[in-house]
Amino acid sequence: YTATYTGTAKQYTITFVTNGGPSVDDGSAAYNALITPPSEPVWDGVRFDGWFKDNQFNEEWNFASDVVTGDTVLFAKWVETVTMDALGGSVSPESIDVIYGGLYGTLPIPEKDGNTFLGWYTSSGNSVDEMSLVSEFGDHTLSAEWQTWTYFITFETDGGFGVPEYYEVYHN
Repeated sequence: YTATYTGTAKQYTITFVTNGGPSVDDGSAAYNALITPPSEPVWDGVRFDGWFKDNQFNEEWNFASDVVTGDTVLFAKWVETVTMDALGGSVSPESIDVIYGGLYGTLPIPEKDGNTFLGWYTSSGNSVDEMSLVSEFGDHTLSAEWQTWTYFITFETDGGFGVPEYYEVYHN
């Protein structure tokens, strides 16, 4: 005697969270099945950087090898490029990728002869550091702010006159 099962496998829901980007239709898949990736979403101003298993973007879903083991939620990661404008100084790297809505993270420290770096600023004048949230949507520029070194040259005239007490000289 041979028994044949003709039922259908349980289907699990696949939810695509686009994090503000254009919506992607949810799907379904059977247990231990691969998921067919949806069409890559497009959101003007940012680049799509994959589907992730967690909303902190620690582990990317691999459509070629990851299989469904239950209801699954995948999160879209959106990346934008920030250009670092050293305003006459030098900086490396000259651009960084950041996640819209995330933290800027480690920012490069520029150098400029005769100047002290004061910090990075947005085009609207807001100060940005590694703990600042990326609130500008799309590729943008951060500009360095500098304080020029000032030197004071004092003259000891030993009783003489006709020489100023000091000169103020700016490094340039």
